[in-house]
Amino acid sequence: MWRHDNSIILERRPTGLARVLRNRQRDSFNLGLLTIPPATALAVLLIPEDLSTSGALFWPAWVLTAGLLIGVLIKVVDRGFMELLRAHHLLMLAIVIVVCAEPLHPSYQILSNYETVSKTFLSIGFFGTIVALASSLPPLRVPLSVRQFAARYYSTRLLFQIVLTATGVAISSFAYAADFSLSRMIDGLLAARFAAPWSRGQLGGWDAFRDFLSYFAYIVPTFTVLLAIRHGSWLQPLVLISALCSLVNLAFLAQGGGRRIIVFILGSALLTWLHSRHRHLRNRHYIFVAALVLANVVFLDVLLTQRTVGFREFSYTSMDFRGLRVDDNFRSLSETLRIIPAEAEFVGFQHFWYVLVRPVPRVFWPSKPINSGFDLAAHLRARGVSLSITSIGEAYMSFGWLSVALGGLFFGWIARSWSQLVDHEYGLIGSALYAFGVMALFIGMRSMLELVLMTYPIICWYVLDGLLGSPEPATYPRRTSALMHSARR
Repeated sequence: MWRHDNSIILERRPTGLARVLRNRQRDSFNLGLLTIPPATALAVLLIPEDLSTSGALFWPAWVLTAGLLIGVLIKVVDRGFMELLRAHHLLMLAIVIVVCAEPLHPSYQILSNYETVSKTFLSIGFFGTIVALASSLPPLRVPLSVRQFAARYYSTRLLFQIVLTATGVAISSFAYAADFSLSRMIDGLLAARFAAPWSRGQLGGWDAFRDFLSYFAYIVPTFTVLLAIRHGSWLQPLVLISALCSLVNLAFLAQGGGRRIIVFILGSALLTWLHSRHRHLRNRHYIFVAALVLANVVFLDVLLTQRTVGFREFSYTSMDFRGLRVDDNFRSLSETLRIIPAEAEFVGFQHFWYVLVRPVPRVFWPSKPINSGFDLAAHLRARGVSLSITSIGEAYMSFGWLSVALGGLFFGWIARSWSQLVDHEYGLIGSALYAFGVMALFIGMRSMLELVLMTYPIICWYVLDGLLGSPEPATYPRRTSALMHSARR
């Protein structure tokens, strides 16, 4: 039985407990298991033999997208908007945005054959189905240390200290690269991608440690949101100062042109706000969220347009807007499936090893692997570019379809397990920790390496917590969140 204040009291009737268990089992079933396979089959049937015309993949892509998302939409309609915030549901959205975004445009054109494109659709549908299967399995219990960290209490003073410290550390790393020259820092902000003083090559030395310090900037907007929620206003002096720090950090990070970084930072802040305020959301809040997402899409398009020339010569009009563009990962995935194993061998464990050892500084291990064993851009003789083939493609290039299935199991099971953090309300810190983990999985669909890199902000937070935080955890009551409460209605 659940009291009106969501606290747990003893259930005296066994039938009531049995009903709760049945509802929990029903809630754990991912409807994608029923919608994705037929949608994938229909999408393949809709692929025309002549792919030379623009928009040839428009309807097949939308059919596959419907299969990936219709199960999520049914859950949202049945249990409310907050159901969308579960990690395994957002992961389905990530598959659509990261892998299938480009073919959804009516002007999209791909120079490939029917067999390769069909194989690409099958790989996406297969991966999505396995993700749905894994998210329906019993989740891995979240470690006690993570739950204890999520339950911590931060005062407004501590939140502000973390904002200032993280900003100071991040900006210091940029300033050091610019020889602490304010004019060089400003010039770097206006320079093209890779032309700033703090830019470095693919293989770093001791400067990799300086590069790591920029990850402290990733947590500042989220902590600004926490501070605003704690104060109950965005107009408090400490909140306004934190917002200014967020803008400064975003300016330096945006200069590098990495749109995924902006998505991670703003997505984490938005998810933290939504989860922390879920009991007080009104229609105007949903309108605000929709407007913010749309503004972010426009900003990312501006960033894509300007990153090769910099912001010194800014030139962007409404005619330049081309909607949601995600580096045409669909094409890169198709090329990977076409080339392997016809023109290149499977790389086996080489890619997984390359990802696992990524955090080890090269100065301590000069012979550390420098690549995954397969470089699509190099194979296609494309100079000066790097092509992302998505986590689906990276899994396929390792062991083929078997590793695609294993990759889907990994992502789906981890996402389902991480969703447990929203089943109990751990407070503001728990909301922020959950948001960072979800966005790491979201960006991780682009590359397994990104999944590792997007855990660095959490490490930076943990370092600041150890330096500035109190060792005493918060005494939050173990309450059920709105997400779990809705599952028992």
